[in-house]
Amino acid sequence: SEAFAVYIRTDDMSPRYFRGELAYIHPGRPPEVMKDCWIEFTDGTTRVFRLISQTDENIRVQRFNPFSEKNIPHEDIRHIFAVIGR
Repeated sequence: SEAFAVYIRTDDMSPRYFRGELAYIHPGRPPEVMKDCWIEFTDGTTRVFRLISQTDENIRVQRFNPFSEKNIPHEDIRHIFAVIGR
């Protein structure tokens, strides 16, 4: 009952998600490694990534277009939720 949908606004995750497509988010389900997640950053921006790993200091995420991986410090993240569908 608390799930919500967000519009994909970039091509970062193409061909998994396309600009303008809806992604469904479940705020009560923790994100899982090697599955997609929606991150709201402390500056208010949001983005969908594939979660690669988590440590006490940061999370490692992947995007598809162009393919890249990066570490994001936990202090830069306001919320991280599981993407449950599209």
